[in-house]
Amino acid sequence: MIRCSACVAFVSALAGVAAPSLADIVVARHIANGRGLSIQAFLDGQLHQVFAGQLIHELQSGTGVAAQLEGVRNLYCMEVDQFVSDINRVFNVDPLDELPLPESGPLFDARAGAVASLFKSAAGLEEADDAANEFAAAFAIAIWEMVYDYDPNVIDGNIDLSSGRFRVLRNGSPISGSTLINFNSLITEAGENISKNGVYTLSNDAAQDLIVRIPTPGSTSLLAFGGLVLTRRKR
Repeated sequence: MIRCSACVAFVSALAGVAAPSLADIVVARHIANGRGLSIQAFLDGQLHQVFAGQLIHELQSGTGVAAQLEGVRNLYCMEVDQFVSDINRVFNVDPLDELPLPESGPLFDARAGAVASLFKSAAGLEEADDAANEFAAAFAIAIWEMVYDYDPNVIDGNIDLSSGRFRVLRNGSPISGSTLINFNSLITEAGENISKNGVYTLSNDAAQDLIVRIPTPGSTSLLAFGGLVLTRRKR
């Protein structure tokens, strides 16, 4: 499993990658950053200056369920120490419960369920083009917290942005205000028995792993979620 992103784009000298063997694949490249904030993320004590938020990707040539991803989508990364790719690469597309998270082991299923709960809480608003910067950043931060530190055997799931393997600062201070409010709202269902259906990972050994929700037919992608600062304030 690759080590995903500091969310900083790079351009590789390699022009292509052989197609993975799995049935569902998609060709993807990072084209810009969307809504979100720059933060300081610490993983095992190492500082990473990262962008927390939407990573805008152009996706094409999807097979199987990945055909639903074609177009321009706002995706999120799953780790903090790899890079997005600005060239077309072929990604495996797997259901969240079939491909281990960056942090596998006995806690994999619980952490995958905690990540899935974030998508349920966000109700599709994580992809909204007009999402508040603070909301998109909180969603990305919540993914990393679940991936690296969530533990259902510890009080409050071991969710604490100031301690553990993964810690976060913004401009040298703990996150606060709307970002923290959104984070706390998003994590409310972590630890519940949440279905992972519809949440997929995109993986490639030469680029960061990504995660996205593919709505099931008839689902509503932009439901209101109480307590979240969801859209940009008009000036």
